[in-house]
Amino acid sequence: MAILGPNISRDVALQVTGLVIDASGEATEIKADPLLVLQDLVNGFMALSAPVTQLILYALLEEMPAVKGDYNQPVTKIKLVCPIIPNPAN
Repeated sequence: MAILGPNISRDVALQVTGLVIDASGEATEIKADPLLVLQDLVNGFMALSAPVTQLILYALLEEMPAVKGDYNQPVTKIKLVCPIIPNPAN
């Protein structure tokens, strides 16, 4: 929500079968396999911005090792580079 805004984030979440969200966009219940719900949510956000979604998913899974173990999908750590600011690695 902080990156894509509450309206876009809520719209993506509303399309995920088995995910119940309230008017503010907060998930209140998962009525399906949580890993499938997470994958559907990730796919929805990937369609909007794959690099941003990968970055957020990587950070989320690093903070939640149990979910990372169950997720069992490859997640590539990416580094976003702003074209306006010189890359220090160059």
